[in-house]
Amino acid sequence: IPANRAMRVAHSLIKNGKVDYGWLGIRVTDLAESEIRDGNRGAVVETVIEDSPAHEAELHKGDIIYQFNDRRVRTSTDIIQHVLVTPPGEMVQLKLRRAGKEMSVSLKLQSRGQ
Repeated sequence: IPANRAMRVAHSLIKNGKVDYGWLGIRVTDLAESEIRDGNRGAVVETVIEDSPAHEAELHKGDIIYQFNDRRVRTSTDIIQHVLVTPPGEMVQLKLRRAGKEMSVSLKLQSRGQ
């Protein structure tokens, strides 16, 4: 278990008596090898769940997320790990590519239980 995740779990258990994970409201997949150009990688949005933080921030199917806050996203696993260590209620900034254009989106993570 990565130390930052263990610390977050311990802090949440002490503070709340439970572990609460953040939620974006998307399903992601890895970028196909044929789509990787010039080292550009990322996680491809497969599904945006209605009434989720991602839906409210107007993420779209096919968006390629390549940065979560200041952390690089190279694969779908990366974004899942970044969300796991970010508390619900925290504002995050995603950098993404949509139809060849780069953009930034800010949104507030919800609790996975909401």
